[in-house]
Amino acid sequence: TTVTSLLSEIPGVTITRRNGETYAAGRATGTAPCPFNVWIDGMVAARGAANDLEVLAPGALVRAVEVYPSAATVPARFVRNDSHCGALVIWTK
Repeated sequence: TTVTSLLSEIPGVTITRRNGETYAAGRATGTAPCPFNVWIDGMVAARGAANDLEVLAPGALVRAVEVYPSAATVPARFVRNDSHCGALVIWTK
């Protein structure tokens, strides 16, 4: 199982494939997908469109995933100045 296959089942998450990379996005305002900031084991791993999930967190290493699909839902510990799109928090084994 890949991270993107798990995320594709979650309401509020859009999976985008572009140039051979896979990105997870939520929705800020309007209708365009807005790439998440990605956190792995409590540390920022990627910001915005640089969140190629299959590189950052291969499915075999993932223990749990937390999805915060908008800035309003992101817990304080995962808020950054550029968190307007929400956050994807991945915990590994």
